[in-house]
Amino acid sequence: MVNFFRPYIGFPMILFNLMSAKEAESLRLMIVAGEPSGDAHAAALVRALRDEAAGVELEFFGSTGAEMRESSVESIVRSDDLAILGLVEIAQALPKFWRAFRALKRAATERKPDAVILVDWPDFNLRLARTLHRKGLRIIYYISPQLWAWRSYRVRNLRRDVDLLLSILPFETEWYERRGFTRVEFTGHPLTGEVRARYGREEFCRRNNLDTSRPIIALLPGSRHKELHRILPAMLDAARTISREQPETQFVVTLAPNRSREEARSDASSARSISD
Repeated sequence: MVNFFRPYIGFPMILFNLMSAKEAESLRLMIVAGEPSGDAHAAALVRALRDEAAGVELEFFGSTGAEMRESSVESIVRSDDLAILGLVEIAQALPKFWRAFRALKRAATERKPDAVILVDWPDFNLRLARTLHRKGLRIIYYISPQLWAWRSYRVRNLRRDVDLLLSILPFETEWYERRGFTRVEFTGHPLTGEVRARYGREEFCRRNNLDTSRPIIALLPGSRHKELHRILPAMLDAARTISREQPETQFVVTLAPNRSREEARSDASSARSISD
């Protein structure tokens, strides 16, 4: 069985080993994330790099969400409004994406970072990788696009434009190697270093008025506003269907840190209970 939750290895040391030839007292790193989950992973990455960088002055700039800005990453582009869901919204936002792309390209060209770290967000970041790699910049891609699930032909883009791919899933290294891309390191999944059980099942049920003897299903509608607005009602419809077939089942809705209970209730007023 594949162990998706192998302990997190992290990539701070991998990154610094990659750059050790420079023997620099300072490093300038451009980091680009576009969705709330990527923002969280990028912010954790920045903090980890600073912890590892004893005696090295680190400068970060790029596309930032709230967590990255809290971690003192200079914002060239604010990614908060770039997390789009749906073809209509994407079409409407194309000018915004194009402005963001040009701003990042200009910043990279002028400031010449020691490396560009692209975090997830493949539709945007793969294009940016192509543009910046052509300019001779070192490209590090953190959290591999799920090419094994769909549009696998894009592996040729990674071979061409990415100097180092950092994977969070153990099977991806072999998957890429079979397709001729060997510059891949498995870092472990970052959530294994972040997620800790605050309390057991009994305490969780007590806090949330749930019956410990009955099954519980968690509904995870995502972190983007459009996901919550569109997907949560469909999930609740499915939950009602399950309840009719298996009335003993209990449901909880988990919300991302950037989403509030009030926001969820406004999108799904029929929800009986919402739990953090």
